[in-house]
Amino acid sequence: MGPEIAIALLDFDAADETVEFVGLVGTTDTKATAEFLDRFLEYLETEQESEFTRGTYQTYTTYQDLEGNQNDISHYAITDDYLLFTTTREVLESTVDMIISPGASLADDPELVEARNRVDESRFAF
Repeated sequence: MGPEIAIALLDFDAADETVEFVGLVGTTDTKATAEFLDRFLEYLETEQESEFTRGTYQTYTTYQDLEGNQNDISHYAITDDYLLFTTTREVLESTVDMIISPGASLADDPELVEARNRVDESRFAF
């Protein structure tokens, strides 16, 4: 697996204690990543009595734990560059869509760049 790891907390609802997030692990070898994920999902099926079903979204293979609750990491996919894991199918699909067809980045927004430059570097990382 590759050198990049990112996790984004997208939503947290304190009222019903749900969390929505996505994680991405960079990969330089999709075959090795698929082998790793297969073994990992087998482990989860054995140890946590999960049951993963295989599907597809766009051109990528997806895995979904039909028994997982809404706070579990229960959706996985491997793209050309990332292993994705999410709490919901909707987040998985929207993340794949953004990978396939990226939009404008906030990091390129002149107002955000100006605001970031005004903050002391020791207090803010981007």
